[in-house]
Amino acid sequence: MSYRMTSRYLRQLVGRRLRGHRLRMDFSQKQVADAIGRNVRTCIRQESGESSISEPDLRRLAELYEIPAAKAAQLAEWAEEGQNLDWYEENVEFFGESGLNVLSFDGVAVEMRELHTRVIPGQLQTEGYARALIAPRYQDEAASTAGVHARLFRVQALNERPDPPRISVVMDEFAVTRLYGGPRVMVEQLEHLLVLAHDDRHDIRIVPFSAGGYPGDGAPFGLVFVDDDRIGVRESIVVSGDEAAIHTDDDTVVAAHLALWDGAVGAALSCADTAALIEARIADLRRSL
Repeated sequence: MSYRMTSRYLRQLVGRRLRGHRLRMDFSQKQVADAIGRNVRTCIRQESGESSISEPDLRRLAELYEIPAAKAAQLAEWAEEGQNLDWYEENVEFFGESGLNVLSFDGVAVEMRELHTRVIPGQLQTEGYARALIAPRYQDEAASTAGVHARLFRVQALNERPDPPRISVVMDEFAVTRLYGGPRVMVEQLEHLLVLAHDDRHDIRIVPFSAGGYPGDGAPFGLVFVDDDRIGVRESIVVSGDEAAIHTDDDTVVAAHLALWDGAVGAALSCADTAALIEARIADLRRSL
């Protein structure tokens, strides 16, 4: 399976640009749908990036929105490249439609920041830990195994990018305390986490129990930073940690989450002290084996 993760992102990018032009012209989606001979649902799916946009539809929209020729040509180029399906879109049963929107940024992110309060985030998981988390969701073992493989493939794909993103994580101490999969699985996971903690591409910090409450406590979220010279896009995205898995590039929302992130980092241990805590946890678990 080839690794290709930009198609859905490009569809979303085209959709966001079209939505911006529609709002600039003060058109409703119903007015646009009537003008191009489509139903409103189709226009909603095109603006959200859920579906690709055809060349005739894009041409009609460019005329309707009075988009300059150069910008219309750029949108057409992105739309054509966005026609392909990304690998994770074949795993919609596991990731869900909202999860696919989150994964669409993996191929273009230069940095990913994640605040997790209950579990070790997916990008840092071992197979055993991932299986212990995922298996209880399914009664069918084949479906569970497919889910584990999808998650591990995502990790592999991120790591094999020519320019893999920097990953910064703040976790609650609870995440490294609860024994998902039992002591042996957890030791393997924590040893892997310790290796990553000494990798320059990762910044891993733990908020100790002694810190009490802290900004973002109980409300996990992600921040994705995109800087893609190939398509000329620079933006910051907030990805919610709830089941809706929404994302937004609204400056106000991004700023609010950046403040939460800074607060969580301020409550967390340093990277060196985090590594020491992980080492102590590994030692405790080994004594129980």
